[in-house]
Amino acid sequence: MGKITQTLFALAGLATLANSASAAALVRLQTRVFGGKTVHLVRVSLDSDSVLVQPMIAKGGVGSSESLASMANRGAKVVLTGAFFDTKSLQPMGDIMIGKKLLHFGGRGSALCLRRVRDGEGWVADIRANDGIDRHTDWGKSEIVLAGGIRLLAEGEVMINPRKSGFSPLLEKPDPRAGVGIMPNGDLILAATKSPVSLTEWAQIFKSVGAVEALNYDGGSSTGLYLDGKVLVAPGRKLTNALAVYVEQDRPESTKVSKAPARRKPVAVAKK
Repeated sequence: MGKITQTLFALAGLATLANSASAAALVRLQTRVFGGKTVHLVRVSLDSDSVLVQPMIAKGGVGSSESLASMANRGAKVVLTGAFFDTKSLQPMGDIMIGKKLLHFGGRGSALCLRRVRDGEGWVADIRANDGIDRHTDWGKSEIVLAGGIRLLAEGEVMINPRKSGFSPLLEKPDPRAGVGIMPNGDLILAATKSPVSLTEWAQIFKSVGAVEALNYDGGSSTGLYLDGKVLVAPGRKLTNALAVYVEQDRPESTKVSKAPARRKPVAVAKK
């Protein structure tokens, strides 16, 4: 092997290491225990255009379902259980918007909303309410929306009212949980636990890690979280939708998630 070839291989290796380090800085995992209950927390920086956070719909389209492992093989670095859905019709209960295009009208639940700041400057996230059932909401300047959740925190304070968002108050009871939070600096927290916690406990967990806004997504047997080749929390059933995070080379070629490149890493289930 000539010196030039060796140099090219060395540079390629350095570039790979640099990309890995950059991805690690943008997406970080922390596993913590709260009152004896293990919670996986994935922190995602939105300061870079290298990160794309958007809904993922089951491969067969709205009204179909797909395993978390299969969803993970469509190119995302992180996949978290998304909006509540009807277990008979498999229709998500919340609105789903990508690239300012409404892909599905659910008309129920609070939403994680994202909009681009400016090219090269990343994204801004917020949580907005959609109070009631079958309500058409103007999502304003949001480019990406995943509704169908229950608000947990607003401006740092616990604010839980499932009925107001069109859900049963019975959802307050302890159950495995999935959800998202927004930190004061704008970072996202994607979290999941297999331990049964009430909505109030779930809100307090987000508050204790510093989140100022938080949203509960589908839980129970739907609870799932995947990160970079490993299923950290395995759901007990297939999902109709999810929240996906893409980083750098893993990003889909277009805003249509179905066109995301196949992931090279095999999916492994974390040992309990």
